[in-house]
Amino acid sequence: MRKGIIYNLGRVLVQRVPGFRSLVILLWRAIGSHKFRGAYQNACAAGDVKLHIGAGTTRLDGWLNTDILPNGELFLDATRHFPVQNNSVHYIFCEHFVEHVPRRAVIKFFKESFRVLHPKGVLRISTPDIEAHVREYLNRSERMHLLLKRNRQHGYFYSRYPVDILNKTFYEDNHVCLYDAEALEEMLHSVGFKDIIRFEVGESRHAALSGIERHDVGPITDKFMLVLEAKKPLA
Repeated sequence: MRKGIIYNLGRVLVQRVPGFRSLVILLWRAIGSHKFRGAYQNACAAGDVKLHIGAGTTRLDGWLNTDILPNGELFLDATRHFPVQNNSVHYIFCEHFVEHVPRRAVIKFFKESFRVLHPKGVLRISTPDIEAHVREYLNRSERMHLLLKRNRQHGYFYSRYPVDILNKTFYEDNHVCLYDAEALEEMLHSVGFKDIIRFEVGESRHAALSGIERHDVGPITDKFMLVLEAKKPLA
């Protein structure tokens, strides 16, 4: 109970007090980076390095659960150089991360992911699918109305009119840049990734990447998600 109260208070302070977020990140960087180095070395010794980027409070067993804020287990700023050796990581997973940072930072993240992944290593991305939101809005589909109702139940400001399924996606939750499959595939190809495949939420060709989505999953929201896997080629 006490941990939950402290966490919620921290969220409010980070969002509303100028400079508090930067101070928290600075302090957490010193502590969490040391923890990350130790966890990474242990994973390398075990021959099973899996990076979970922007984990927040989500904990995936057997993964290095990282975040720039102390709600993660380990510190890693995925928009900068990773303190990780080339070709040393088997899997990288980010869920609802790329839409929260500028596009240039996403390109940096893709480049670093490509560098540290083993040949045949895989990056899995889950993010809101802007194309699905626009399509369902234009069609005034039943799925659109279900999403709007769901957003109202979760207390979102943008949840009254059909257009609000777009307003919520663009303007709520500190979103910075939204994507469709075409944009992400081109960006991934540009840094060297190959064999880029789209999957449903929870589905994968790899056991380690199956069923690992945790953020806002369900029969309504899953249809508005974009999930891609990209492989680093052998050469």
